[in-house]
Amino acid sequence: MSKPSSNKPYPVTLSHEGEIPGVQVVGFHGEVDAGDTPARRAAILVDAEGWLVRILPFSDAPEREPGEERPARIRLERGPLRVDAEGPLPGVGTRLGPWPARLGYTVVLLGQTELRAAARLAAHAPADESGPTRLIQWLAQGRPAPAPEWTAQLNGLVAWYCPEREAHALWLSILREARLAALQSFGGSPQLLEEAAWWLSRTALSDDDLYLSAACLKHAGSPHAEAMLQAMMETPPAPGELQKRMTEQLLFLDAEARLASRPEEGTGPGASQPLDVELSRTRSRVRQGALIQAR
Repeated sequence: MSKPSSNKPYPVTLSHEGEIPGVQVVGFHGEVDAGDTPARRAAILVDAEGWLVRILPFSDAPEREPGEERPARIRLERGPLRVDAEGPLPGVGTRLGPWPARLGYTVVLLGQTELRAAARLAAHAPADESGPTRLIQWLAQGRPAPAPEWTAQLNGLVAWYCPEREAHALWLSILREARLAALQSFGGSPQLLEEAAWWLSRTALSDDDLYLSAACLKHAGSPHAEAMLQAMMETPPAPGELQKRMTEQLLFLDAEARLASRPEEGTGPGASQPLDVELSRTRSRVRQGALIQAR
């Protein structure tokens, strides 16, 4: 693994589909356990001679045409390491592929929880994104051959190399199911609630998702709720604010559980208020109560 003769960045013109000529995906950075998903990782790229490369912006690239989503040119910079065709990757990485590299693509990793929930994820599949829909359907069918393009199965994981847009759409589908799992587990088995809470924490895209996860952990008796928030939030709040937000989410969960356990109303003759209107009002009352209680 000697150093290349030159690591000076060099220009590359992309194909119309965004493929990077002469560059392949041979793995993703880091290692992911099948019980610690979903996860996203950057792809490990090598050039035609096996040298690790990274993508740089093209500073003097021409202006893009209206509606064009990607630049016509990029620059590649060779790293100091050469990757063998087989065997372990240098550093900490997980091998997959090789696949043609594309600009704006990432690796999404699904594990045990997502595979168990695959049939339910179909209800959240985005209608305007064919890639995530095909993947979810394939998972729900038990992963028959052939697998979708740029998909690999390894060590209990399903890895999917896809555009950032489709990765986000898939992530939203998983997040919606994780939220439902947390709500449906509240008031039931503490073990199932804790599992749902950790799943939600891994899918979270907002502070509200993290606070909801922490509230579930707290209710399940886990001692790790505060530590999870401190570790996963970009700007951890003061202890007082943290406790206030968790109290608010616990009250929300309790209100949701009580409403969900009631017989259905608002569907028969003479019904005056749809359930979603009443739920919205209940949330407003709970929020006010939480703010007063936390002062």
